[in-house]
Amino acid sequence: MKQKIVLLLLLINTVCWMSCEREIKFKGEITDPLLVMNGFLTPDSMVSVHLSQSRFVLEGAEGGILPSISDATVTLFVNGYYTEQLTHAAKGLYIGSYFPKEQDHIMIKAEVNGFKVIEGETVIPKAPDVIITDSVSSVRYSDKYHSFYGDAEKEYQDTYWSAQLRMKLQDRVNEENHYFIKGEKYYSLDDGRILPQYIDLEIKEMLEQLRPGKEGYLGDELFGEGSALTNNLFSDVVIDGKELQFNFAFSEVIETKTYINGEKEEEPMREADMETNVMVAEMSKDMYQYIISGNEADATDGNFLVEPVVVHSNIKNGLGILGSYSSVIVSFRYKMRYSTEIDDPRYPLTPFYAD
Repeated sequence: MKQKIVLLLLLINTVCWMSCEREIKFKGEITDPLLVMNGFLTPDSMVSVHLSQSRFVLEGAEGGILPSISDATVTLFVNGYYTEQLTHAAKGLYIGSYFPKEQDHIMIKAEVNGFKVIEGETVIPKAPDVIITDSVSSVRYSDKYHSFYGDAEKEYQDTYWSAQLRMKLQDRVNEENHYFIKGEKYYSLDDGRILPQYIDLEIKEMLEQLRPGKEGYLGDELFGEGSALTNNLFSDVVIDGKELQFNFAFSEVIETKTYINGEKEEEPMREADMETNVMVAEMSKDMYQYIISGNEADATDGNFLVEPVVVHSNIKNGLGILGSYSSVIVSFRYKMRYSTEIDDPRYPLTPFYAD
């Protein structure tokens, strides 16, 4: 009897849901597409921006990508004066030849038939005041460890590269400053490839104390794919005019030697030029607000219980962001040797090591 009652209730529930379904037609205003300009400018790179066009929210975009604009007239003004026309390179990317300088007032105007003229402005920040208090690197060798392959006893010995970096950031007093810190490693291979890899600097807990509300960021926009391993964006709200200390430690295997029955195994090897970087950058307020609001909007996407977050924009008559930053980069350079059987040394083959 109980099973029959349960089945009856399930049937009634299903019928109720089916009877409640109906198509609701959209009765709002369909907005015209707008030009979208996105660019992060820095003294380390030539001026460049990306242009696309928005789509009505119900239309969607293939693969989440907005249609790019390739026929725009894009003009660069520096400190109020015409400087150059940017050239379309590919897929909506426009580049110039001018390298911005600290405190430059940059304005970029874009004109396309059928759209309003759009403008974006930013002032290139000063580079942060960073002092290196200690920097040292070394190479060491591990003890040999054992493994067995069939009847052969194998031994391995790793060569490690290690480094210590201590630095301090002196915040400028009575200024509103916004910062980010980024760690990245580059593999320059003998076939011409340069492979980047994000480094988790393990400063999340420290920086969370400097961010009221624990603001986040759009990792892929600024720091590269897979960079959401840590939060490294903060302002000087609670450290105005104060000094901030950072201690970083790095270590990795740069070569593994193999011994079979006590004899060193000779195998063909490749060599990569390595570079580990720590970047400390000061960013424009618009860029900071864009990243924070973009992160919040992404976090609330699809949650009907939360009011949608408007992503910050400083593009007149359009959408997007023209932000800027200046940075100080500390680099360590060294070499790595790896087997020719490995195509990508960022993800080497890992042999089985017996206890």
